[in-house]
Amino acid sequence: MTMNRISFNKSKALAISSALGLLVVVVIQVVASIAGASAGISAAKRDVEREMIAAHAPTGQFGAKWLMSASEVRDLFPDATAVSSENLKCVSTAFGRRAFIDFMFHDDALVMIFVSFIGEKSDATYAATHVLLTNQFGAFSEPHPSNDYLLISSRKDGRVRTDHLMFSTGGMKVEQVLFVLGEN
Repeated sequence: MTMNRISFNKSKALAISSALGLLVVVVIQVVASIAGASAGISAAKRDVEREMIAAHAPTGQFGAKWLMSASEVRDLFPDATAVSSENLKCVSTAFGRRAFIDFMFHDDALVMIFVSFIGEKSDATYAATHVLLTNQFGAFSEPHPSNDYLLISSRKDGRVRTDHLMFSTGGMKVEQVLFVLGEN
């Protein structure tokens, strides 16, 4: 009887050991998959940053780098509010003026930053901001009116498009700067 009990316990122990071994293999595969995805994202971030530097393009703005996750951007801007799973918003200073800064994400990767200035917005503030942008990033197109905007000026550096806009909505002027990471 004792031999049967020992034999049964050995069988049970082997079954448990095999199950645990299988579980460990599965966990290792999942961790490796996550690490691989993480390494892929890290490689993509490095590639984009190298490409931006080579093109003399913005590698991001306000300390945030292209393809950062929302949690990485939140670490830089702890007061940022999650407007949605794809959007963090904060109040800060941009180009010497108070502004709302929106960080937009696609698949938890930073792909757009837009700045909406708070306070006075006029042709004079637009011109002053245009000079700052030109000094920081290089020549933009000449500001001009369009069907949608009172004024628009743009620049494209590699994959980054920067638009400086002024438009009217509800009788109020809105001035924004958009940085968009796109395809080459």
